[in-house]
Amino acid sequence: MSFDRQTLAQRVAELASKGVYLGTSSWKYEGWRGQLYDDARYVYHGKFARTRFERMCLPSVLEQMALPGSRPNPELVASRFLLKPGRKYEDAVKSFQPYDKTKEIYPEARDAGRALIQEGERYEPRRKTYIYVNNRLEGNALSTIEAMVGLVVAR
Repeated sequence: MSFDRQTLAQRVAELASKGVYLGTSSWKYEGWRGQLYDDARYVYHGKFARTRFERMCLPSVLEQMALPGSRPNPELVASRFLLKPGRKYEDAVKSFQPYDKTKEIYPEARDAGRALIQEGERYEPRRKTYIYVNNRLEGNALSTIEAMVGLVVAR
């Protein structure tokens, strides 16, 4: 698929200056360097930032939920529990493989999941709530989901 790189690069730079960052899941790929963002978007502390999480980690899901306007669509809520804030992807892979059991409980994530589940169940009119959990959050996504559901049942 071809695109006008210059026009796209200009628009992306404009958005970045306003705090809106666009990218792909392939930030580690140095081939993107210079195509949309200049080196200021990729170089951190004098070296190429291997991942955007090294540079600008998202707040926890619980913190994101507390932000004004965090649920802009009354018919849909979606969340992704990927990594504990501050943890690098590579470190999570090394720590949690082979993803066959929970290796580190992250209570704040579990509580955020519980809150989203309860909110989704109780919201009227009904809306869809999507909760995606990654193995690199605690070591085993299914166990984390089980724990989130268990917190709802326990209350």
